[in-house]
Amino acid sequence: QPQIPSVYEHAVIICLDSDKTSLQNEKDAFDRLQLASVCATTFSEVRAALTKTSNSEQPRIVILDGDDEAYTAQNIRQVYEAIQDDDLIIVSTNNESDALDMLVRQVPIAQVLTKPILSNDLTDFLETVVAERHNESVDVSQDQDFTNIRVLLADDNMLGREFAKEVLEEAGFIVETAANGQEEVDMLQASEPGYFDVILSDVQMPVMDGHEAAR
Repeated sequence: QPQIPSVYEHAVIICLDSDKTSLQNEKDAFDRLQLASVCATTFSEVRAALTKTSNSEQPRIVILDGDDEAYTAQNIRQVYEAIQDDDLIIVSTNNESDALDMLVRQVPIAQVLTKPILSNDLTDFLETVVAERHNESVDVSQDQDFTNIRVLLADDNMLGREFAKEVLEEAGFIVETAANGQEEVDMLQASEPGYFDVILSDVQMPVMDGHEAAR
């Protein structure tokens, strides 16, 4: 059984496919991986799903149909405007088409996969994404010892928070996390002076941002 990387275990998949048979096959694959999914055949359904999940901390994987000739600049714009920076965009296709060309030009696509997207296809791709993001993270020198250095990491984006936590822990840091600036301040006030050696804080967060927390 293919295994989803831990940072994507609670991901939500929003899948658009004009071919209902292909869409059902893909939904079956998502179900086997125990991933929540919203399967749609129209742009308005995709837009609604993106809007509904816009405030969720769960990572989103958006799969668009590269063979749908109903694509227009307006349809793509409606989807693109609802896409967030951390969303993974995948295009499923059976062949090169004008629709695929239009998508590639206007949407930040992470991968193109052949229809139908099977469990192995998705897990292999997500493992590649995790590996690439890990390699792009801060390169910690091997001769430095960060054992027992305690870090308070504040980030409202769950996916970014988990990636950073994983990288820091692999380097030897002890990491505690907060989901917003208020949690960050509360954890600092509840701890003994000097308990945290390092504080890493996102700037833009709900409830209280990083600037206000630093004050």
